[in-house]
Amino acid sequence: MNVSFFWYCFQANTSGKPLPDNRLLDLCSHIKTILKANQQTRFWQLQASLDPLTGLLNRNRFFQEAEQQIEACKQQQLPCSLLFVDIDDFKRINDQFGHPAGDRILVEIAHQIRDSLRQQDLIARYGGEEFVILLPVTSAWQGTRIAERVRTRVERYTASPMPVTLSLGLAVTTGEADSLNQLINEADNAMYTAKKHGKNRLEAGPSCSDLRLSWPEG
Repeated sequence: MNVSFFWYCFQANTSGKPLPDNRLLDLCSHIKTILKANQQTRFWQLQASLDPLTGLLNRNRFFQEAEQQIEACKQQQLPCSLLFVDIDDFKRINDQFGHPAGDRILVEIAHQIRDSLRQQDLIARYGGEEFVILLPVTSAWQGTRIAERVRTRVERYTASPMPVTLSLGLAVTTGEADSLNQLINEADNAMYTAKKHGKNRLEAGPSCSDLRLSWPEG
């Protein structure tokens, strides 16, 4: 809603006569101040929701959004999948090329992951070089396809001074695991299993026990 609208709305006083020019100017100035304050409030609210380095959601905002999405899916008896993602050997990048280069690569990989997702998916920087992704209305099978798309895109990324790969863990809502914390814990454990099995791969947690897939090797 812009200033011209307010100007129009307040052209008349209670008697139906136009307001004096000085009153209109005062009113316009006041409205501009209110609009600017609202814009600044929205800006700072947005900044408080984002990770300052990558521009992704931060952990707190992710939890708020993801819990609402999971609850909405539960009410409609629809599944949600969750991916826990870690950049392999990221410490080596920092050690060899320095932290500024590491930060740049981290930002670029975050964008590669984000651009591999659907519009409805939620991604956040969980901490360090770890990311968490909620996939609403997504079965375990669909989650594996999205995860493989993410993994492959990063594996093919060539702008880094050294190859970059991801280890990913997958969990899906079930009768036994349907809270956000349970999903994160399961997917996190599955991600560490992926690390143990050679990295650059996806591992599914126990909630995905109905999957019968052979994961591509790293």
